[in-house]
Amino acid sequence: MTASAARRPRSDGGRARDAGARPEERIGLPLGRHLQLNAGVALPVLVSLRRSAWDARQVVAAGPDGYGTFPEERLTGPVFLTVAPGIGAR
Repeated sequence: MTASAARRPRSDGGRARDAGARPEERIGLPLGRHLQLNAGVALPVLVSLRRSAWDARQVVAAGPDGYGTFPEERLTGPVFLTVAPGIGAR
C-alpha cells in the first residue's frame, strides 16, 4: 500500500437492509381562527433485517506504527430508536 493510499478515508461496501416506522403524537392549541400552536413527539425506529459489518481484511493507516486492522464487527445494533420532539405554528 502506498503512503497516499494509506491516508485516504476508508469505507466498506457492506449493505444494510432495514424496516422502519415513525409513530408520532401531536397536540394543538387554537389561538384564534387562523392560528394554532402545536407540539409533538415522533419515535422513528429502524429494525435491521440484514446488518452490515466491518471487513476485517481492510488495512488502515496507524500513524507511526504502520498499518493495522480492525476485527469484523457489526456497525449498528439490531434496533435503532430515536426521539424527535417538535413544535410548530400555523
